[in-house]
Amino acid sequence: QLTITIKAASTPVVITTNSLPDGRVNRAYSATLQGSGGNQPYTWSVNPTLPDGLTLNATSGAITGTPAPGTEGKIKYTFTLQDSTIPLHQTTSKVIELEIKK
Repeated sequence: QLTITIKAASTPVVITTNSLPDGRVNRAYSATLQGSGGNQPYTWSVNPTLPDGLTLNATSGAITGTPAPGTEGKIKYTFTLQDSTIPLHQTTSKVIELEIKK
């Protein structure tokens, strides 16, 4: 006797965040990236590294911290979202600009 289970295909994983609020040097910053599709839990990453004082929570997509002096400017970051589909994880990336002001 053999049992075969057919699982419905998951929807593609997508980053739904289109923009991030501006940050200010020496002021607390908080924003959370959003994604949909695929299978949770998700894993987030960013390239290049966020400005000194800010961190990305790889599990929640939350960007938090206090931008350090000298981090002013606009930079385009590539955020990557990976789902937990087995055996092959789905991955997507999106470029989003973040501006840190004085």
